[in-house]
Amino acid sequence: MLYNVDFLIAGLIILCLVLLQFQLTRAKKRGLSSKVFLAMLSVCILDVALDAVTAYLIQHAADYSLVVLYVANSAFFLSQILVTAMLYLYAVAICNNFRREYAVSLVVSVIPLLLFAVLTLSNPVTHVFFSFDTVTHEYSHGPYIYLLYMLAFFYSIVTIGYSTLCRKLMRGIDYLAIWEFCVIAITCVFLQARYPDLLMTGFGIGLGAMVVFLTINNTDGMFDAQSNVFDIEGFRRQIDTMIQRKADASLVFVSLEMLRTLNKLGGPSISDSIIQEVAAQLRALSRTKMVFRMKGSQFVVLCDSRREQRRIFHQITTWLDQTHPVHGMPARISYRAGTVDSVAVFDSSYEIQSYLEYLLSYMRRNDMTVLPDALSLLKDYQFERKIAVFNNQAMEQNLFSVYAQPLYGVKEQRFVGFEILSRLFHPDLGFISPEVFIRLAEEEGTVGKLGALQYANALEFVKDNRDRLRAAGVTQMKFNVSAVELIDPMLPLRILDRIKNLELDPDMFGFEITETSAVKYGESSERFVTLLQEAGCHVLLDDFGSGYANLDSVMNLPFQGVKMDMTLLRSASADENARTLYSGLVGIMKGLGKSIVSEGVETVEQADYLKNLGVDLLQGYLLCKPLPIEEAVAFVEKANAEGRW
Repeated sequence: MLYNVDFLIAGLIILCLVLLQFQLTRAKKRGLSSKVFLAMLSVCILDVALDAVTAYLIQHAADYSLVVLYVANSAFFLSQILVTAMLYLYAVAICNNFRREYAVSLVVSVIPLLLFAVLTLSNPVTHVFFSFDTVTHEYSHGPYIYLLYMLAFFYSIVTIGYSTLCRKLMRGIDYLAIWEFCVIAITCVFLQARYPDLLMTGFGIGLGAMVVFLTINNTDGMFDAQSNVFDIEGFRRQIDTMIQRKADASLVFVSLEMLRTLNKLGGPSISDSIIQEVAAQLRALSRTKMVFRMKGSQFVVLCDSRREQRRIFHQITTWLDQTHPVHGMPARISYRAGTVDSVAVFDSSYEIQSYLEYLLSYMRRNDMTVLPDALSLLKDYQFERKIAVFNNQAMEQNLFSVYAQPLYGVKEQRFVGFEILSRLFHPDLGFISPEVFIRLAEEEGTVGKLGALQYANALEFVKDNRDRLRAAGVTQMKFNVSAVELIDPMLPLRILDRIKNLELDPDMFGFEITETSAVKYGESSERFVTLLQEAGCHVLLDDFGSGYANLDSVMNLPFQGVKMDMTLLRSASADENARTLYSGLVGIMKGLGKSIVSEGVETVEQADYLKNLGVDLLQGYLLCKPLPIEEAVAFVEKANAEGRW
């Protein structure tokens, strides 16, 4: 028989090019599905090559022994079935379902192959598939030749059925590629069965492999080599595909805390080992192996059922609560974990990612370790997102209002200045708490822009009202400086440049840096303080005594004064030990020549107590709440004129 090998050669060329491209574009550390695809591609090339070899041998059978003819054709028959079996295994691999489907995969992929292998190996005796004439070596089909085509058809149908059942575990594009491979393979098998001299099967295999390669779920490009799980890009692709198909799933999220502290204590190898151990544990617990490393030490597990979600959440939190050896020392891993019951309520993976960041921020603010019902906070999250959008709009259009809270000078016995504050009014939601819009600005990296608006608006007001302020006895205007602003090396220069351009006295302006930020960013803090104080401005340490830093750290920074933490004053009003601590801190600061501002003054008793301690400035609701700056100036003018307080 004469065979047309043109399509066969074309298929072999396609497969070789796919293999070359796969090797050039895939990472050396491959995921499971890529390894299975490589094995499938190798089998495809072997099959098409054997198809070409056997076609040649059949046409020149008289030149070769019967042993060579039977061995070559038997190997080709086995490779034909192995191709479709490997496609089924690839479908299982991209679903990460080997553990769950192990028994089924064994039965479906191995047992039929073994039975077919037995029949093929016995074919030289039984001639059930093919035979060669002992004299002429002429090739002829056996009575069960169509079993080859039926088995190939069987594997194609099983692969389509399995991928359909597990469709929510794979991307839509991968699901479509598997269908296309099967349809192409079945079509070419039928064509070759109908026209035996037209070798179409190899061409179909080449086309199918190319389709799968072009749409392959690239686990290497979405693979985090350090933790051996998928990365954030893999999470986005998987979630966006599920949202597009309106499929649902639930999440378990875990964030490892205090790893930076561990790095400082023992080096990065400690945190690396913890990340790897937790990732391995999550993979072991996850049936689908859909584990993703988000940012740094944050992980998400995608679950295909609520039962699976509850099981993983319970087991991982139980495991994390136990003691684990870290570099030979027993230790507990600090973490925060929670669940999200449905991804269907979100519009995109970016929204889910943003929601997870909100949940972790919420848990840290409220000192929570676990949050098993995270969707209960969805309305709060959506409320904050609405504020965040308005926040950006307000910055662009300068919609923030300048407020001021008066400062009372104890020695002067009158109001001598203001703390400048920002307030935001939403047309539908009303006044937004500064704690909310400032925190959102910090999280989104726009707090510097917010601060710049506050400085600009307040300084313009001072310029336009300098005579009025001087007449009212106002000599101090104080601003709060955020941690983000503190690490901006150009901020002091921009502030001083604006003060100079407006021809204002630098001595009038003070800047308050929180104790936490001052110690955390020691070098930046020192530069900030030095530049402003050398120019004539004042810098104070805010929230002093809040418990974050020791006195030695604080004293190494050249502050001119401190603002006592208001929670200390509240405690001092009710507890004798707290009163002793407050008095002691004030005494230490006075002994060091620092000016002292006491905030949070809410009762007459507190005011009298602080006056007796000899603090310099009082601030609180007893004296005056924050007011729009115009109203605050009017209040000070009237209060100072009447000699109140």
